[in-house]
Amino acid sequence: MIDLKRLRQAMVLAETGSFSRAAEALNMSQPSLSQSIRELERRLGAAVFERTARAVTPTAFGLALLNEGADLVARAEALERDLRRRQGLETG
Repeated sequence: MIDLKRLRQAMVLAETGSFSRAAEALNMSQPSLSQSIRELERRLGAAVFERTARAVTPTAFGLALLNEGADLVARAEALERDLRRRQGLETG
């Protein structure tokens, strides 16, 4: 199963192209982010990113994951907003 938290982390990593910049944007340590991405790749059974000394870029598999994942993350965030709004209506 794909973990939305790790998927969001992968999206930020793809946007920044750097583990250190992505970790900073996510307010987490670089080693923690690296471990999280390795776990995502382990669970999926494929490399999501190609790592070089200068940059981190999505693999073809990673691009497919990120493209489809962006929609999934957006829908999950919309659901969370809707549920919070409904909760506010019930308590207000």
